[in-house]
Amino acid sequence: MTHLWLRYESKNLEKRTPLTPEHAAKLLEEGFSITVEESPDRIFSDDEYKRVGCHLSKKNSWPTAPLDAFILGIKELAIDSFPLEHNHVYFAHIYKGQEGADQLFQRFQKGGGVLYDLEYLVDSSQERIVSFGYWSGFAGAALSLLYWCHKQAANENAFHPPLFYGNEESFLDEMRELASQNRVKPSVLIIGAKGRCGRGVASLLEKFEIEAVKWDKEETQGHGPFREILNYDILFNCVNVNKKAEPFLTWDLIKENSKLSLIVDISCENTLIHNSLPIYEYLTSFANPCHRITGGDHPIDLIAIDHLPSFFPNESSSSFSDQLFPYLKQLKEKNNNGTPWKRAETIFREKSIQSIGQEM
Repeated sequence: MTHLWLRYESKNLEKRTPLTPEHAAKLLEEGFSITVEESPDRIFSDDEYKRVGCHLSKKNSWPTAPLDAFILGIKELAIDSFPLEHNHVYFAHIYKGQEGADQLFQRFQKGGGVLYDLEYLVDSSQERIVSFGYWSGFAGAALSLLYWCHKQAANENAFHPPLFYGNEESFLDEMRELASQNRVKPSVLIIGAKGRCGRGVASLLEKFEIEAVKWDKEETQGHGPFREILNYDILFNCVNVNKKAEPFLTWDLIKENSKLSLIVDISCENTLIHNSLPIYEYLTSFANPCHRITGGDHPIDLIAIDHLPSFFPNESSSSFSDQLFPYLKQLKEKNNNGTPWKRAETIFREKSIQSIGQEM
């Protein structure tokens, strides 16, 4: 019997889940055993999981799970040092040399556990099969419009949007009211417009008839930095860095800025060596969404929240669970070379060996 253990998300204000009660019920019918850690924050209540037949456990109890269980989550594990013995399924963000990567590799190496990184769950064509990308873009655009209305109201108070919306429609209702009071529309540039994130940004903007200039590889490859960015009110960076490239903006360009008011860095890869936006050091949060960048005559506010889809936890969780469900059923055959799980395990082992080599 395949055992799934849905863990509590320790990241502050994280309300998403990779597995909805609806899909948990279907997996139980398939013969899975499912344990769900109690969570006051998860968008779906503990009772909803219990009603479909899941077993409830205390939060952060997964270290006591059977060693053959798959520990399922979204964001990073709580900082600790004990060896990791289990199979873990989540977005670890350690394969590009991010901060804390070496320590996490060491924990897996000491415990003998395996990481099935959701970012590297790919099909036979090496295409990602699960992603929150669309909802990252959609939520980033939503925050940008709330910010723009706040700015147009000449409100000198700090920008404090809601921490999340129970559903998309409640946001759209509120935004329509705000938009009716703010008739000046921002000029917008989306970099990485053809990807999931970029499409999510464009989808939200289109609902309010805001046209965006869309850049992708054709406009950015082999170039940079781009002075043209300073001609827009809002910049969305939706590009994941995979290789060395020139940055989109630099401090020297920021000194020339007289128009750009907001940057929404959806990629949030500020710790990478080849960061597209090497103009800030720290991520922001829903509690404090904006970091002000100064250096020129016109200050720029930056939004860089690394769990943007949690702004719409209901829709983003349901969408992700829809994508993941067919592959969770394949966990019974995880050692089959034709499954995304075997490919994800192979990638983990290759990266783990590389990590050991770098330490030596």
